[in-house]
Parts: sequence; structure tokens; C-alpha cells
Amino acid sequence: MLVGVALDARAMTGGLAVLTGPLGLLAGALAGAVAGVALGHLYFRSLRHSVDRMVEGRSGGRILALTLLRVALLGLGLLAVARMGAVALVAATGGILVARSRVLRQVEREAP
Repeated sequence: MLVGVALDARAMTGGLAVLTGPLGLLAGALAGAVAGVALGHLYFRSLRHSVDRMVEGRSGGRILALTLLRVALLGLGLLAVARMGAVALVAATGGILVARSRVLRQVEREAP
């Protein structure tokens, strides 16, 4: 009756070791938050770079390519985090918002 159904966590996660319980949730949240800060920092610094190029009057393929790369990397990073679970994904979202805030503060300090 249960033919082809994975009955253990190791089989369902592709053989990855999975922490369970409160420790697992905490580890997932921490990993997600760290990943979110890193992804967010890369995303928003890259966005700043693109905006600077546009303000300088440059346009064209490089800015478009950088935009596509930025969105793709963020998407792939969030997909990887989502595989760790919902708690990790929510923590990653929070990490992205923290990185956004930091990058905006840096930009405000650099402004004339």
C-alpha cells in the first residue's frame, strides 16, 4: 500500500542529516538568517552599483545582465534556504531586510 513512499526523514531530504526539535529549528533559523544577510547584502550592493551606472548615463546590456544575475542569485539562494524549511526561509527574509537596512545606511552616509 505504501510502495514508493519514503518513510524516514533521511530519504525525504536526499540523504541530508536533518536536525529535529527545538535545536533543529534554532539551527535552521540561524542558518537562514546568515544566508539572508549574505544574499541581501550581495543583492542590494549590486543594485546600488547598477543605479550608479545608470546615473552616470551608462545603459545597455551590462546593467540588464547584472539585474538578471542579481535576481537569479537571490532566487536560487532563497530556493536553497527553502529546502531547509519554513523557519529558515522566514529567517532568511528577515536577514535580507537587515542587509537592506545596512546598505541603505551606508548609502546615506556616502551621500553628499
